Amino acid sequence: MIKFDNPSFENRKEFAKRLIEKGNLNLNIDEDFFARVTENMNYRQMQRIWNDCIFYYLQNNTMDQNIFTEFISETRLNINRQNMFG
Repeated sequence: MIKFDNPSFENRKEFAKRLIEKGNLNLNIDEDFFARVTENMNYRQMQRIWNDCIFYYLQNNTMDQNIFTEFISETRLNINRQNMFG
């Protein structure tokens, strides 16, 4: 197994900035918020959350920090389950 360190706050912020600019959608999420709430996550987990948020936005025409936080909570729950059983 190869272990990867989780990105720093600044790395997560830069990653979020690229996602936000590339998406060109008004999701009401900024890179500082994204970086704060994704602490202890790797790039793959953050990308998965972002993808889920984009699909949610496209289906519901809305996205905000509260909804984004729900996606984060769900992901953390799944990570904990994987760690327990995997």
